[in-house]
Amino acid sequence: MKIIFAGTPAFTLPVLNAVLSSGHDVVAILTRADRPAGRGLKERQSAVKQEAVARGLRLEQPEQFTRQTIDKIAALQADLMITMSYGMLLPDELLQSLSIGCVNIHTSLLPRWRGAAPIVRAIEAGDAETGVSLMHTVSELDAGPIIGQHRCPITDSDTTQILEKKLAALGGEEISRLLNHSRDRICQRIAQARNQPDTGITYAKKLNKQEAWIDWHDSAHHIACKIRAYNPWPIAQTRLGKQILRIWSARVGNYDVQTAQLKTAKHSMFAGCADGALELLEVQLPGGKPMSASAFVNGHKITDTSLAMHDTY
Repeated sequence: MKIIFAGTPAFTLPVLNAVLSSGHDVVAILTRADRPAGRGLKERQSAVKQEAVARGLRLEQPEQFTRQTIDKIAALQADLMITMSYGMLLPDELLQSLSIGCVNIHTSLLPRWRGAAPIVRAIEAGDAETGVSLMHTVSELDAGPIIGQHRCPITDSDTTQILEKKLAALGGEEISRLLNHSRDRICQRIAQARNQPDTGITYAKKLNKQEAWIDWHDSAHHIACKIRAYNPWPIAQTRLGKQILRIWSARVGNYDVQTAQLKTAKHSMFAGCADGALELLEVQLPGGKPMSASAFVNGHKITDTSLAMHDTY
């Protein structure tokens, strides 16, 4: 079979590698166009592009799907497209040019958390589990029939970065199993895919940097979930007095502290929430490196212990 892979961020590489190891003819890689990034706003290549270039694969980076772009890709006469976190909607004409169709690996148990940030929103919501869904792609966003799903528990130590790796590995395993079938069996599995239920649909909107500000009048459990969800980006943050404190890691703690106040012990930091306390485990000041709570307490004199959101001052 002729296969096209479409993906962009680094965590999709296990799926790309599974496709490349399948023994099929990978005729092209689609990834997002280079984007300015970092302080110098230099053009940055996606992880998928770097892998494709290193392997000498045909690469396409359309800014948009023009008639010319669709025709060029359709001319490859691909049978199947595999997508994961590509970042662009595929036009119907392109999907219809595939003799078998398009299979998307989505990192949630659809129909829960359709959209751009399913891993972040699952952790943020305190979900007990998530997973990967193999979906037959249709024009409506993440609404296609389900070919298969694999469940994955969400632990109290899972950050978005950790869970991305777990789900990417599961996605690679699921794609390997699918591509190990004959062409007829793959077509059969897609034809037998079950429609998503009309109930239980939720949407995972793209994460906004402003969401990183902590509201200390929220519950300790919910704030702890947000801190894990926003790691590695944008990192949860608060005002400690008049300086910004980023919080990389925390857990619900048993300590008597007033809401929106910080208390320190010899090696510990506790923040007051609406219903209890949060123990801060790893923090960072602007311009500094992340450090343990113990290192922060022993290395900084804290005179103003008030905690606030950005718009307080």
